[in-house]
Amino acid sequence: LSIGSRFQSASDRSKLRSKLQVLHNLHIESHMKFIAYHWYKSHLFSCIQKSRGFSSLTMNSHSQIHTNLISSQTLTSLSSTSITFPHQNLISIPLSNTSSLILLNKPSTYHAMNSSMSHSLHNFLASSQHNSNSPHSLVFLSSTNSTKRPVFCSGGDVKSIITHSNPISASDEFFFHEYHLIHYFSKASQPPYNQCIVPILNGICYGGGLGLSIHLPIRIITENTICAMPEVHIGFNPDIAFGFAARNVLKPGVGLYMALTGDSIHGMDCIETHIGTHFIPRNQIEHLIPEVIKRIGDGKMDWMRIGEVLSEVEGELCAQECIDLKRIRGWKYKNIVERCFVDVKSVNEVIERLECDEEKELSEKILEKMRSGSGISVCLAFENLMRNERLELDLEESLKQDGRIAANCVRSDKS
Repeated sequence: LSIGSRFQSASDRSKLRSKLQVLHNLHIESHMKFIAYHWYKSHLFSCIQKSRGFSSLTMNSHSQIHTNLISSQTLTSLSSTSITFPHQNLISIPLSNTSSLILLNKPSTYHAMNSSMSHSLHNFLASSQHNSNSPHSLVFLSSTNSTKRPVFCSGGDVKSIITHSNPISASDEFFFHEYHLIHYFSKASQPPYNQCIVPILNGICYGGGLGLSIHLPIRIITENTICAMPEVHIGFNPDIAFGFAARNVLKPGVGLYMALTGDSIHGMDCIETHIGTHFIPRNQIEHLIPEVIKRIGDGKMDWMRIGEVLSEVEGELCAQECIDLKRIRGWKYKNIVERCFVDVKSVNEVIERLECDEEKELSEKILEKMRSGSGISVCLAFENLMRNERLELDLEESLKQDGRIAANCVRSDKS
């Protein structure tokens, strides 16, 4: 069932509500045959595998690196010590004795993550604390700017899965490594790793891109930032433990709104909705990392200290661009999201609230966004987020639920 066809009449809307209500009333696990496959059960959160460390990495002394996060002069001096992963899709640049910059480098797919990237990044970071030549106590995570428009990460490389000779096996491997990496990110600041990973979302950040950032305590936003969970438009489920983030990170209603509509949130609106924690003007972005490193020094890293320094730098860089963070314009969907996406019991109730809402122009736009996606995905997304809330799932449990959903979404009844 799809909400793709446009409906205007009351009878059409009534039919749609009936279809959605039927789907909602079905027990999702029974309807979709969500089986907890033993592969996910036994491996998803097993102990972190022993990494190969730097043995599989090569020094990058000749490749040209494109990024606007560091001045060209500084970058030139650092490029001889940068590290390029064998598949060339990740670059690590040491910045000081305790800090580094890791760049996603896959411009042909807008820096979409694949299995090898997730696996390599996880093992590289997890092993770095045991290597005296690897300064990764403070890690800035971003991407090269080799794309036509600013992009942090466009999500997962779905095309590589679809075109694989064995797409089911490829999808299992992809989700395993993606969720494993997200889980590691959420635990990285704790012993034995004690790492502070700071994502800089200077561009498009969809799906898996949010998975690399939303569960971290600090998330840097610019005017270029565009965040979305567009899974309902490809017949999938908003995963990456987004249900956990909707309940514990984002403002009430925002997560459900993003999940059901696939809508994007831009720039400073990401601060108001709590997608991001700090705003840095794009014209000042190259001054961010040097200032933070200079003020923190080589002392012991902790989130509180880094947050304080970032707030200082944020205020100074915004002042240089005459941006008053206390007077930012409000997100235009703020009020209608609070009225229509908070304390709801079904997709049907969301639709009814939108149809009766006083802001007709905005409500019609939201309904149109919901209509343009898959009806099953909309209901699946709703049920996923509601279970996260109802069962108070922690991040690990939320990822396990996403793993079960993902494993079955890609399987037909015959597989």
